[in-house]
Amino acid sequence: MIVISIGTERKLFSENSTRERILNMGKDFEQYHLIVFSLAKDTFKQQVIGNAILYPTNSYSKIGYVWDAIKIAYRITKLFSRNEKNNTVITAQDPFECGFVGFIVSRLQKIKLHIQIHTDIFSLFFKNTRVQYIRMLIAPIIIYAADAIRCDCKRMANIIMKKKMSRAPVAILPIFIDVKKYDLSQQVKSDVHDLFQEKRFVILMASRLEPEKEISMAIDVFAKIITTYPKQAGLVIVGSGSLEQNLKNQVKEIGLERDVLFVPWVNDLQSYYKTADLFWMTSRFEGYGLTIAESLLCNTPVLTSDVGVAPEIIITDKTGWICPSQNSVCFEKKLNMIIGDRATYQAIKQYLVQHPYVHAYADMELYKKAFIENIASAIVYKQPI
Repeated sequence: MIVISIGTERKLFSENSTRERILNMGKDFEQYHLIVFSLAKDTFKQQVIGNAILYPTNSYSKIGYVWDAIKIAYRITKLFSRNEKNNTVITAQDPFECGFVGFIVSRLQKIKLHIQIHTDIFSLFFKNTRVQYIRMLIAPIIIYAADAIRCDCKRMANIIMKKKMSRAPVAILPIFIDVKKYDLSQQVKSDVHDLFQEKRFVILMASRLEPEKEISMAIDVFAKIITTYPKQAGLVIVGSGSLEQNLKNQVKEIGLERDVLFVPWVNDLQSYYKTADLFWMTSRFEGYGLTIAESLLCNTPVLTSDVGVAPEIIITDKTGWICPSQNSVCFEKKLNMIIGDRATYQAIKQYLVQHPYVHAYADMELYKKAFIENIASAIVYKQPI
């Protein structure tokens, strides 16, 4: 099988674990072409690595991503024989710009189209900008045209099937997690409690610092909590993003510099997860919610908004709690209960020890097999006339 991938993962052009994982997933393909949206200023070069070829679009602006990717994909596929085209799948990492590229080329060259959905495009909070609104208009067209679809969690797959948005097979394939990294027997490198002078109940947040993550709301909620539990609770925010300075200013203005600490993003969050008392997510929407699963793997209770995979893997009042998105009242109530009722909290911790979270597809080979089968299903699928 020949696979042409359309995506935005610029980490492919440097040595790292992300690149290693993505290339490993496709090492059994006959050919593996990966087209990546990138800017000319990134100075990426085309690379050949085994059976994989990496193509940067090297666009002069983000507006040029789509057209440049179409040109590259068309140039690749126009050299294929009819038999090769019949054995080729274009996989796009989203039903938006990447999906549009795949849609155009698949129609021009009569090649099967596979669409991956990694964000909750059905959330009421998703279309909060003009760009997101346009994506919302494009997505149903791309999804309907797909010959196979992969979703990260049941939430999105169920909506697609319920609304009959696709006639093609819809598979649920969670994000792969290397569970060995979260082995509780491994010694931690650091303890988040050491970031504070006093002994505190430490709440951990880890995400991009962007509007949809609602970190500002979390800080406002925590400000109310700390008045009830002065020097008893601490909030550690790991991440970076466009709102970083605004959020730091917010903390300073309300006088919480000793209670709310910012830590630059790190790829190795295991020690943070393992030593935190609670993981807190306040996102408006998520495709999967990887940090939720990673926290549970470390036996750390989770308080989260109702996003992504949360309802599938959190057992309410046993391994964590779920609040409606943007519901600050619910978050405040839950935090007061969690911090104030130590017996309930300890019961949750004990339950996690006795009933550890088991992540689906924790084995890389099984995961890769499911991934390849999902893409290959596009070849055998025949669109209804």
